[in-house]
Amino acid sequence: MDTNENILLSVLGESAAQPVTKEQGLKECLAYMREHLGCWQDASDADLYAWLEWHWDMGLVAPILNDAGKLATLLVIRCIDSAQGYRKTYTHQKGGQICVVVLLIVTEPPALEAAVLGLASRWGKPLFLMHERYKWGQRSEPKTLFWSKFERHLRKMYAFS
Repeated sequence: MDTNENILLSVLGESAAQPVTKEQGLKECLAYMREHLGCWQDASDADLYAWLEWHWDMGLVAPILNDAGKLATLLVIRCIDSAQGYRKTYTHQKGGQICVVVLLIVTEPPALEAAVLGLASRWGKPLFLMHERYKWGQRSEPKTLFWSKFERHLRKMYAFS
C-alpha cells in the first residue's frame, strides 16, 4: 500500500468493496473505536481523530474491511529502536526493530492476519513485538515477544496458513 495515497482499499479476501477516502476511513475507524473501546469514551472526537490521523498519515494504521465493506479489524502500530521509546507518543522510527501495538480491535479474527501481513509488508518484519493490556484506568508494563513467536501464536490461534 502506498502511504502517500489518500485511499484505503479493502484487504480482506477478494472484496468488491469500493475504495474509501482518508476522511471516510478515519470517520469509520473512529466510530469503530467508540463502539468497541469503552476506555476511550471520555476522549473528545477531535482528540481521537487527531491521534488516529497522525498514525494514518504515517502509514501505521491497518483497517481491514470484511466482504460487506464493514470494519473487521483495526490495528495501529509504531516502530521503535529501543524499549525506552515505548512510552513516547507520536514517535515512529522507520526500520525500527520493535513493533509496538498501540491499538488492536478484532471483531472478525481472520481479518487480523491481513492487518499483520499488510503492516509487515509495508514496514518489514521486526525482531520484536511489544504490547500491553490496558484495563480501564490501569496501565501495565509492556510485554515483549519475538516476532517469530508472535507469528507462530497467530497461526496456532487462528489456523493461518
